[in-house]
Amino acid sequence: MKQAMNAFKLMGVGILFALSLLSCDHEENEPFIYPETGFYGDNILFTEKTAYSKRENSLQCKVPSGKSIKIIITGKTVVITNGGLVPSIPSGVWYYDPGTNNNWAVANWDNTSYTQTFSSIDSGLTCTAKMMFDKGTFQIDYFENGSSTPTLTKTITVNY
Repeated sequence: MKQAMNAFKLMGVGILFALSLLSCDHEENEPFIYPETGFYGDNILFTEKTAYSKRENSLQCKVPSGKSIKIIITGKTVVITNGGLVPSIPSGVWYYDPGTNNNWAVANWDNTSYTQTFSSIDSGLTCTAKMMFDKGTFQIDYFENGSSTPTLTKTITVNY
């Protein structure tokens, strides 16, 4: 009887060990989630959509635990005009609402390369911000989990 109890306990420990290994694998393979819509409208990170018909959109991603994401947006149709007496006015650019930013570290807009970088701050959370786009074409590069080359690139068109 005592041997049967010891064997049962040992089997229970083995099962717990196997379950813990499976749960670790699950966390490592947890995907980045780019929902079709976010808190502020259509999500520009949703991988299956490239045409947007509204000025206001979301920049939203659920970052898996222990991972990070960096998004670089590049304006492909940026035009900077100067009407003589007024400062240069860009078109074909975007803006984000700082009051809606959650879990994104946002770099300054680079007016030489027409890019801006959004990097996740904490893993296991959703990153979101309200984005406003001029009409134009924009390239979005995704750098998942510290990759030095884009893990995904897409070009979107905004026309409203």
